[in-house]
Amino acid sequence: MNQFLSDDNGANISPRDRIILAAEKLFAAKGLHGAGLREIAREANVNVNLIGYHFSNKETLYRHVHETRAKHINTMREQALEALDRTYAPGLPPVEQIIRAFIHPFFVLKSENPDIWVAFIRTYFREIGTDVWREVNATTLAPAIRRFTDVLHRSLPTTERSDILFVLGLAIHGAVMAADADEAAIVGEGLAADLTPDELEERLVRALTIIAQQYS
Repeated sequence: MNQFLSDDNGANISPRDRIILAAEKLFAAKGLHGAGLREIAREANVNVNLIGYHFSNKETLYRHVHETRAKHINTMREQALEALDRTYAPGLPPVEQIIRAFIHPFFVLKSENPDIWVAFIRTYFREIGTDVWREVNATTLAPAIRRFTDVLHRSLPTTERSDILFVLGLAIHGAVMAADADEAAIVGEGLAADLTPDELEERLVRALTIIAQQYS
């Protein structure tokens, strides 16, 4: 699978990837249990048996859908941390830059393909609290949170790890509201209308940095 799966590839996309794209679209619209395998097969233009060949069940397909995007995001995060290490070694990177490395991939995904961003977010949030959601978090988000908690703790050694986890939780939800027009409506249409995506990102980074430093 390519690094950033998109239906822009048209006829060149494999049947397996068409299934993932179709499932992502329908999971976002109807949820895991609302989207049927036959419906996904029609959307992907494949035989329904082919879904069973590639994925043992619908929950497995859901995990692959989310992991496709999460892998892309986490790869960008790791690359950003490596760049910070090269820039600031042997010292420690600033808290602001670490937080930027954590949330910037959200804005990249949004700019690369807004439709895929919305599908990714809605697919994720529709299943909050379910067993499959916990399994997805354990393999995608949790490792990234641990990694960034460790990095931030080195730059904020007197801060409790629980406080750092709180800040990263705020970062996730803040980035969703700032990068998704539908979610931004929670805080009013003016947020997205008055600021560019870059300005939104900068404000979010500054706010999260201030909060993190308050705990040190």
